[in-house]
Amino acid sequence: MNPLIGIIGGHGRMGSLFAKFFQDRGVKVLISDRDTKLKNTELAQKADIVIVSVPIDLTEKILHEILPHLRKESALMDFTSVKVPPLKIMAKAPGEVLGIHPMFGNSNPIPGQTIILCPTKKSGPLSAWIEQFFRDHGA
Repeated sequence: MNPLIGIIGGHGRMGSLFAKFFQDRGVKVLISDRDTKLKNTELAQKADIVIVSVPIDLTEKILHEILPHLRKESALMDFTSVKVPPLKIMAKAPGEVLGIHPMFGNSNPIPGQTIILCPTKKSGPLSAWIEQFFRDHGA
């Protein structure tokens, strides 16, 4: 399995760090951000794994925006430090849901760092794939 990953906020500090991490390891990444032609809703329709990596004050707005555009065979994930409100919204996604909390700043390389995964009742094969991917590549 080599899913297409989409990162909303992929030009931000954390989003770009993870985009490069995935790309450097052969994973294709789509990015939407304020300055991209690709819109959040288009990314949500195309990606197998959609990761929301935006400032916490925008997270809920972005989640509500993309929910109707997600595919049932996709996974929705986030990089927010606050988990309960986003996960309540994400639970409405048609496919998988996994919360992710990187325990480091964007100036650190990802290998050797701790990433907390917050599985839900809707976590599945894509969630397992990303967990194994992180483990295989040193996180």
